[in-house]
Amino acid sequence: MRRKSECHAWRYGAPRKFNSLIVRGNLDISETVITVLPKISVGGSIDARFSDLKYLPEGMYVNGNFLISDTDIEVLPSNLMVDGSLAFNQTKIKKLPDNLLVSGNIYASGSALESLPDNFSLYGNLVLDYLSLDKFPSRLSVHGNLRLYKTKVGGKLITEEDLPSDLVVTRNVYLTDKKMRKYGLCKLLRENEPFDDVATVETT
Repeated sequence: MRRKSECHAWRYGAPRKFNSLIVRGNLDISETVITVLPKISVGGSIDARFSDLKYLPEGMYVNGNFLISDTDIEVLPSNLMVDGSLAFNQTKIKKLPDNLLVSGNIYASGSALESLPDNFSLYGNLVLDYLSLDKFPSRLSVHGNLRLYKTKVGGKLITEEDLPSDLVVTRNVYLTDKKMRKYGLCKLLRENEPFDDVATVETT
């Protein structure tokens, strides 16, 4: 693994501080010691995995993927807009902000996520493996795949019977289940079956 390094914008030999920042392409601060970002708009993707990033500004806009897995971030900012996928695996993030907008997939496996907002809708895959949720959200709509492998709700491993009747999933539901049974338009897969298009998590 590469050593973490500092990333500075230099002018006349001195580091500069920004109150706001516009990046037309991608921003890669992975494996750096950066802890905070200014108010920022990014025309591509942000890769901050394995960095020391802890604080995010409100009103962030990311035109590509926003990858913050394995960071010290505990809170997602309000008015966060991501036109690609959002990945925060292995973080201390406990909840999603009510006004979160994500156009792609959400990856939250192994995080501290405890709940999702009621009436939450996602036009992509929702990957929630190895979580301990307080409750299942009402009227959750996933226009893609929903994965809940080894995930508990209320301290109990979630099964087909625990899925609420108002859940809408247009593709497959993946659970830790010994049997494969139909669930409306959804399919419950055995524990060891592959998960087709979410196998390559967090690719840019």
